[in-house]
Amino acid sequence: MEKIKYSVLIPVYNVEKYLPECLDSILNQTYPRFEAIIIDDGSTDGSGYICDRYAEYDSRFKVYHQTNEGIMMARRTGILKASGEYCFFLDADDYYDIFLLEKIDDFLQKSKCDMIFFNMKLVYTNKEKKYPRIGIHTNMCTNREALEKLFENNTLFSVVTKAVKRELLLDLADKIFIPINHCEDLLQTFSLLLNSNNIGILEEHLYYYRIRKRSLVHTTSVSKIKEVLETESYIIDRMQTENIITNKEIENHEGFVLNNFLENVFKLNCEHMRWKEHIESLKEVFLIENIKKINTKKNRKKVKKYNFIRLWLLMKGYYRLLFIIDRILYVIKCILQICKNEQAYA
Repeated sequence: MEKIKYSVLIPVYNVEKYLPECLDSILNQTYPRFEAIIIDDGSTDGSGYICDRYAEYDSRFKVYHQTNEGIMMARRTGILKASGEYCFFLDADDYYDIFLLEKIDDFLQKSKCDMIFFNMKLVYTNKEKKYPRIGIHTNMCTNREALEKLFENNTLFSVVTKAVKRELLLDLADKIFIPINHCEDLLQTFSLLLNSNNIGILEEHLYYYRIRKRSLVHTTSVSKIKEVLETESYIIDRMQTENIITNKEIENHEGFVLNNFLENVFKLNCEHMRWKEHIESLKEVFLIENIKKINTKKNRKKVKKYNFIRLWLLMKGYYRLLFIIDRILYVIKCILQICKNEQAYA
C-alpha cells in the first residue's frame, strides 16, 4: 500500500447545503494519494449523514464524530488523526480546485518546504473574484521574509491557503490549536512561520472561499475586538523579541493594527444594540490598553483617511456623532449592494 502523502482536514458543523460541493472537490482531485479527515463537530443537521456516505463510498474519506468543541479543536483532532506528510485545512463551506494536490506535488518535486502558500478566489452568489497576489515575488522564501509580509496581506493570515508538514503541526498542536474564538488564523500562521525554515510560494488561486454572510460586515463585539488586539500585540512583541523586524517595520505593523481596529469600530456600530449600549461600547473599546499604546502620531499617519476621521471622533469623545455617521454609511452600503444585485439579475 502506498504511503499517504497529503491529509486534508475538514471540520464540519451544520453545513449540509455546501458540504457535497466541498467533499466532491476532494474526491475529484487529479492526485490520488491523499486522505480526507472529516471531523463532524457535533452537527445537528444532515452534515454527519453526508460525511458518512462519502466514507462508505471512498475509503480515503475517514469520519470522526465528536461533541461540539469549535473549529480550532476540530482541526487539532484532525491533526492527531492524520497520517500524511503534509496537512491541508479546508473549511466545509468552501472547496478546492481539482488540480490543487497535483500542483502542490509538482512543486514539492522541485523544492523541499516546511510550508507552501497558495492563493484563493472569493466566491460570491453570482461571481468569483481573485484574491490579490501574495506579494512575495519568488517561489521560495525564508520565514523572516514571510513574517515581514504577515500584516501586509490577508492571504498570509489564513491556514486554509497553506500546506504544512504534519510533524511541524504536531510539535505546535497544543500551543496554537486552542479554544480561542477570534484571530486564531493569524496566531496559527505566525507560530508556524516562526518555526519553519523553507517556505514555498505557489501564486495560483486554488482555494475557493465562499462569501455567504447575509450582511455586508461580519459581526463583532467588544470582547472580539479585545481578543484580536491582544493577539496582534502579542505577535508584534514576539517579532520584536526575536529580532525579526526593525523598528520601522514595527511601526508599519502597528499602523495596520490601528487601522484594523477602526474597521472593527465600524462593524461594532453596525450591530443591533440599544443607543446607550453603542455609546458605552465605543467608550470601552477606546480605553483598551493596547489601543493607547499604538495610538501615536506616527501610527495615525498610516491610517486610511476615512478611518482617521473615525479615530479623531473617538479621541474627541464624539461617540454619538460617530455612531450616526457609521449607521448612515452602513445604510448607503446596503443600498449600493441592493443596486448591484438588481443589475446582476437584470
